[in-house]
Formats: sequence, C-alpha cells, structure tokens
Amino acid sequence: MRKLVKTLQTIYRGILAAASVVLVILAIYQVIGRYLYFLHLNIAWTEETLRFLFVATCMLGVPCAVTEESLTRVNVISQIVEDKNRYAGIALGVLRYAVQIICCALIAFYGTRLAIENVKKVTVLTSVSYGLVYAPIGIGMGLAVIVSILKLIMYLRDAGKEVKG
Repeated sequence: MRKLVKTLQTIYRGILAAASVVLVILAIYQVIGRYLYFLHLNIAWTEETLRFLFVATCMLGVPCAVTEESLTRVNVISQIVEDKNRYAGIALGVLRYAVQIICCALIAFYGTRLAIENVKKVTVLTSVSYGLVYAPIGIGMGLAVIVSILKLIMYLRDAGKEVKG
C-alpha cells in the first residue's frame, strides 16, 4: 500500500512539474511574441492560459506542501507551551491541524461551488469552461483536507507513543 501511495505521489509531482515547465515555455513564447512583433505570433491566448495554469498549479500543489509540512507556521508559542506542559503542546498541535483542516475544507467547498456555478460560462479567448478553470481549487484543497486528516492521525499516534514511552 505504501509503495502505491509513493508511486501516486511521484506521478502527481511529475504532473505538477510538467505544468510548471509548460508555464515557463508559454511565458517565454509570450515574451518573444510581444517584443519580436515582426514574427506575427498570436499571443493573445497565452496570458489567459498562463493565469489559469498558474492558479491550477498553485492549488494542486497545496497537498504536496501539506505532505512535506512546508506550509509557513510560527512555532515559537508551541515550543514554549510544549516545554512547560507536554499535554498542552499536543493540544496546541491538534488545534493547528484542526484549523488547517477547516480552512482547507472551506476553500474546497467554495471552490467546488464556484466551479459548479460557472460550468456553463466560457473564457473569452480560449473558450474553456470556467468550471474547468475553477475545478483545481476544489480538487487541490480537497486533497489537502485528506492529507491534513492523515497527518493529524499520525501526529496523534506519535504523540501517544511519546506520552506512553
């Protein structure tokens, strides 16, 4: 099971890396088309596509940031509390995960709602459904909720071992 999860994570990260490469290539194409106007490159669609792809890459990258625990956090207070009382430190850690889960769940809910409400509207230049454009918000944050819940379970399991041991 762990091997399957690692394989899926690798594929997911590969897709995000490929999207980032496409972002760079489109940005270079847009710059070339803008400043070398004598080439007569059609660049009108690139700005819209870049914006949508950037948002999608960011939103779909959130689960990776949660998995690697690379979200920004200030742990000065938690260190002080943990030094004074181990149980209070554990409670503060649970609170941190709970807030993270609630925030991600709210963004996932409203992102999904936004995608559903705008599925019939299309973008001006690329004629892509706004439902598709907004879908990565709900998907990325929904995956972040799942990862955060799993992280909370592992945190509680490890905290239980430390308290017993």
